[in-house]
Amino acid sequence: MANARDASERGLPAQRDGIDAIAQIAERFEDPDWHLPSACEGWSALDLAGHVLTVADLWHHMVDRMEAGETSPPFGWEDFPERNATALTALPATSGPERVTTFVHRAHEWVDRVAALDPDQPLGVPPQDIVASQITLGSFIGASANEWHVHAWDLGCAIGEHYQPTDPDALLDGLRSWWPQLEPRGDSWRTVLRWQGRPVT
Repeated sequence: MANARDASERGLPAQRDGIDAIAQIAERFEDPDWHLPSACEGWSALDLAGHVLTVADLWHHMVDRMEAGETSPPFGWEDFPERNATALTALPATSGPERVTTFVHRAHEWVDRVAALDPDQPLGVPPQDIVASQITLGSFIGASANEWHVHAWDLGCAIGEHYQPTDPDALLDGLRSWWPQLEPRGDSWRTVLRWQGRPVT
């Protein structure tokens, strides 16, 4: 597991870049584009905009629990797909731009919030195939930056764009801090996309 402070220092700018990437891609959407399929299987661009918003809210909830002294996971990893679907269904019937605007606000608010906290604090993360049994806030910041960048790629694919992050090495290092068995194949970004189940060669 990577040093929590180092992971946080590298992950914070990667988090911000990923949030801004989603916002910038969304600005190029016309109204009908929001109904196009994203590269996230089964979700339209509108669905994806809702998903990233619900994830930002989940991350706030996880930090709320951490600050209350609760370090157990809020739910099991096997429950994640059902939770995603339920959270998405519960969203108001707002437009894609409205969802992205709210997401950007909530996600940047989260980054500002965690930047002021001790990265060595344990964070309740749904357990999965991770080497360490307890994840720190700092390591979560580093590894989870991939969430925004991969979904920026998913969103861009809806309108024929292929998003490329400015620091793919930071994203790969973040993933490898949790999954050291992840072996790079080709460039860092394509390795990240393949590891996240995206159909790239």
